[in-house]
Amino acid sequence: MRYAHTTWQRLRYAIVASYLALAAGELILIGGPGLVGALTFSGQLTAVGLLVAGVVAFAGSIAAVFLLVARQAPRRHRAERRRRQALLTIGLAALTVLVANLMILITQLAVGDLSATVAIWSAFALVSAVVLTVLVAELDKTVPLPRKVAVGALVTGVIAVTNFAYSQLYLPSKQEAAITTTPAFGTPRLDADGKGVSIPFSVEFVVGGQPVYVLAATYAVTGREAELARTPRSMSQLNTDVGKKFNPSVTTEAARWQPVEAGVLIAPQSRLRPGDTMRTDRFVRIPAPMAYDSVDLDLHVEYVRADRARLDTWPSYSENEDNVTYEWALTEASGLHRWTRRPVVISTVWSYRPAGDGTFYQPDVRYRFQGDDRDRTTSIADRYGGYKTSHNASLPLTHVR
Repeated sequence: MRYAHTTWQRLRYAIVASYLALAAGELILIGGPGLVGALTFSGQLTAVGLLVAGVVAFAGSIAAVFLLVARQAPRRHRAERRRRQALLTIGLAALTVLVANLMILITQLAVGDLSATVAIWSAFALVSAVVLTVLVAELDKTVPLPRKVAVGALVTGVIAVTNFAYSQLYLPSKQEAAITTTPAFGTPRLDADGKGVSIPFSVEFVVGGQPVYVLAATYAVTGREAELARTPRSMSQLNTDVGKKFNPSVTTEAARWQPVEAGVLIAPQSRLRPGDTMRTDRFVRIPAPMAYDSVDLDLHVEYVRADRARLDTWPSYSENEDNVTYEWALTEASGLHRWTRRPVVISTVWSYRPAGDGTFYQPDVRYRFQGDDRDRTTSIADRYGGYKTSHNASLPLTHVR
């Protein structure tokens, strides 16, 4: 006689075998690419855990097939023992699938990217809970204290889910990346023909914490036209200085900013590792006699953490008379996140042209979901460690003749 000797038993075991086989495929499909492509140890560890869970689910599916097609052993106690072992294997597989899909569900809900995949993780978790409930009721007749064993297993599962949330969501948010920039001017020198002044400057970049992709690294040099005030300036004049982006001064009449030069210091998509140091030396020339009492060097750097995102493909590039645009399709660093997050596109827009007030525009980096033109920078930039930093250096020219 077969273990499944009624139509209802055969149907039940067939459903369980199919469900666990699908769950095994789901977990292996998610964990496999992550094992190869994960950029962090925690990402690789998560991938290994998903693969192990997939193997356990597959073992449960085989146990269900065994109960569906196998014949009972001649000796009753041996047949009952094999049946209990198969049911316990199915129970372990169902619990593993339940915990794994709860982890995946937490990962997706934590970032708020609700999509159709939420229904998949929820369905697997729900079916696993139903299978466990039925198994506990059935094993209660033959296995001592199955309910206490089930409670202990569930507590272990809760601990595993909590540990997963801590390691995958909390700890990565506390690890920081940084690019430190140090701008400096050199000594201005009058050209040999006396028609211009060359002003050298240098910028040093030091990467700390985590690897990064540079999205934008630009500089802008502007000159300030100013002269000493004949009398102390009023409060309204100081407020006017602030509106024109000048440092308010009681003794100096700052007339306007004049654009001198702007450019790129590091190519977009450059990948820098912790400890990398880069130094860039440039110079600008201004005509003599000089109309400026000082020049300012403004640096703007934006980057994204390379341990959370990958820029695997060259960006699409476009330009017009006003702007230059780079656009990347971001690849999630974690195989798990590729299934639980919506695809993200990063764009960088920068203009060589000066603004109306004589200064240059800063690069404009934006994040959005693929197929959605709405700006999502505020809500998702921090997810990938997106950060911007700006620095300024000034050089007085009153001593240069």
